Amino acid sequence: MDQVPLTGLVTDLLSGDRCRQRAAVDSFVDEDVRFSHILGTLRGREAFYGIYRLAATVWRYKITWVEYIRSGNTVVLQLDLGIKVPPFYLVRYHFPTIVLLRFREGPDGKPRLVEQVDHHSMLALMWLLGWPFTAVSEMIIRPTQGFVFSRLGWALDALLDAKDSLLGTTQAAASELREAAAGMLEPAGAVFEGAMGKNGKLIKGLESHGISCIELPLIEHAPGPDREKLPGLLQQGGYDWVAVTSPEAAAVLIEGWEKAGKPQVRVAVVGGGTRDALIAAGVEPAFTASKAYGKIMGAELPHIPGGTDVVLYPASARASGDLQNSLEASGFSVNCIRTYDTVGVKNVDPELLQQAINADAVTFGSPSAVKAWIALVGEAAAKKTVAVCIGSTSARACEAAGISRIFYPDSPGIQEWVETVREALGQAQGAPALR
Repeated sequence: MDQVPLTGLVTDLLSGDRCRQRAAVDSFVDEDVRFSHILGTLRGREAFYGIYRLAATVWRYKITWVEYIRSGNTVVLQLDLGIKVPPFYLVRYHFPTIVLLRFREGPDGKPRLVEQVDHHSMLALMWLLGWPFTAVSEMIIRPTQGFVFSRLGWALDALLDAKDSLLGTTQAAASELREAAAGMLEPAGAVFEGAMGKNGKLIKGLESHGISCIELPLIEHAPGPDREKLPGLLQQGGYDWVAVTSPEAAAVLIEGWEKAGKPQVRVAVVGGGTRDALIAAGVEPAFTASKAYGKIMGAELPHIPGGTDVVLYPASARASGDLQNSLEASGFSVNCIRTYDTVGVKNVDPELLQQAINADAVTFGSPSAVKAWIALVGEAAAKKTVAVCIGSTSARACEAAGISRIFYPDSPGIQEWVETVREALGQAQGAPALR
């Protein structure tokens, strides 16, 4: 029983996040689980998943307090849930409840949930109505409710899959329209980015479309205050995951990992660029977020059955709290260490800087690059910039600096960034606005 992270399990089941709910059910729920609830009765893991999908999505649970008592294979959970009621979700109601959970050892030797019973007080009210009503309720009404609600949960997933399919088709059509629009333009725009020598994929992608590029050094990396702690922490172990959020963080991790003697680590990355940097150095990430945002990575990262629920996060000294906050909201403990810093360059070639100022668009891969650009060219010149950012974080930094013409892809990635640069240049040269 001690192998079950109860708070994490409950948080995942009530999260409304499809990936987290699926991982929790697959990891800790028995195939023949029995479920007894005011919403209905049902049996089986897939029906159990379906009813949690529906309930967590419709009522938008927020756990405000949880406590539990273990006794053998039985757990008594005391919860205070915040529930929003459809269709308007204007008020969150607090709903205290007690849940009984029973576990047994699965084929792999790990505990599995075999029975859940809750809302006893409501069930007791029905029992007070007498045996005819109780018999009809137990034999017909509640099993039918359980069946219908679990199928509605699966229907919800089917609708989400259909939406994603339609979105993918729409994005593909939009990409073809951008290709057609770009083909009508002269590829004369010049684009530059902030960190010297680390923009090869972006430059290659842009040049393949006939876009000339100027690479201007705006930022450089320096050791952070916790850099020397990393090898020892990797040797010490005890972490379910090591979270890596940028190619520079990947380089720092590889350096520390090699100093530690290359111990076994389970790595989670925020996006494809970071994943590729690790694979090139011989480390295969076990998890990549569906979108390259820290808050999404934190929400999607699965709990490891029997693990510690602790994440080691070697971060920039200037990292936002998005990933750490999201991980902690998902039930993880986070050891965040500041292993590197990003600082603006002091001096650049004046001729190169003037070419950059005259460029049709400027690409930014981080808020630090935005700040360095403003420091070099001044606020007045910076506000005239056509900024093409890798994602929303850098875009917010541009907006805060007073830049009004800002472009960024919905999902961060090199190819998406390239397409957004082409879109920005197209609009600058009079092509139809596609964003």
